[in-house]
Amino acid sequence: GGAAAGAMFAGLVENLGLKEGLAEFKDQFTKDAKATIAETSFAKDRGIDVATLDAWEETFQETAARTREELHEKTIGRAVETLTKDETLAQLLALSGPAEEEREASEGA
Repeated sequence: GGAAAGAMFAGLVENLGLKEGLAEFKDQFTKDAKATIAETSFAKDRGIDVATLDAWEETFQETAARTREELHEKTIGRAVETLTKDETLAQLLALSGPAEEEREASEGA
C-alpha cells in the first residue's frame, strides 16, 4: 500500500507540478479521511457525517484565519503604530527625507 501510494503521489507531483499535486493529494486525502471517519461506529452513533465534518473544517479554518489576523494586528500592527507615534523616529524620517536631498544639492553647487 505505502509504495503504491508513494508512486501515485510522485506521479501526481510530476504530472501536475508540485503545488497542484500537493493540493490535489491533500483534497483527496481529506475526502478519504472524512469518509473513513464518517463510516466509524463512533461517528454513526453521534450522527457525524461527511457534511458535519466539512462544516467543522470550515469553522476551524475561519477561526484559524481570524486568529492569524488578530495576531498580526497585535504584533506587526502594534509595532507599526508605536513606531509612527515615536517622535524621535518621525524626526529621523523627516531628516532623511527631502531636507537631505536639498543639503546634497547645495553642497554640490
